[in-house]
Amino acid sequence: MQRPDLIRLERGQAPLRAKKITIKKLSIFSLILVLVLIVIYIHIN
Repeated sequence: MQRPDLIRLERGQAPLRAKKITIKKLSIFSLILVLVLIVIYIHIN
């Protein structure tokens, strides 16, 4: 059994951390995608 205080901390902090991590991952992923698209575009032309 988990202690109620730990559960409260997880519920309070986990969503914020997850959002920050996902935003970072999305920004990095989008930058990589853009770079790949530019490279492909240059190779085609």
